[in-house]
Amino acid sequence: ATADDPHLEKSEVDIILIVNTFMLIENKVDYLKKLYPALRSDGRMVIVDWKRKETTIGPPKNDRLALGSLEDMLRDAGFRVTSADDGTLEYQYIVVAEKE
Repeated sequence: ATADDPHLEKSEVDIILIVNTFMLIENKVDYLKKLYPALRSDGRMVIVDWKRKETTIGPPKNDRLALGSLEDMLRDAGFRVTSADDGTLEYQYIVVAEKE
C-alpha cells in the first residue's frame, strides 16, 4: 500500500485492519472509498486508533481523530458502522464497519 492507494483488487479481502495509523492518512474519505470495493460483500473494516484526549503515551492530542469524525468519514465513504467501542482499550477506540 501507499499513502494514497491500498493496491487491493475488487472483492479481494474479508477484513481490513488499520491500527494506530488512520490518523496519518491525508485524504481519509478518498482512501476509504478506495478500500470499499476491495472488501467482499460480507467483509468488515476494523479501525483501531488513538482516542482524541491527552494520554501518557501516543501522538499529540491535536494529531488524533475524534471517534465521531471517523464514524462520519466511514459513512461518507459508503460504510455502515456496526460498532464503536471507546471503553475496552485505555488509549484507543475500536470501530467496526461493513459495506452497505
